[in-house]
Amino acid sequence: MGIRTYKAQTKWIEGSKIETEIRGFKIRIDEPIDLRGLILLPTPWNYY
Repeated sequence: MGIRTYKAQTKWIEGSKIETEIRGFKIRIDEPIDLRGLILLPTPWNYY
């Protein structure tokens, strides 16, 4: 079986919000208030 390579692209939206796209899926995250986020989107830990 060969090595597979996937390309991911991450862009900053505003404040602490970012959006990552990989293989056609978009994941948007924000940080909690104690890390200067606004909790408007899931935090990175919500995806685990």
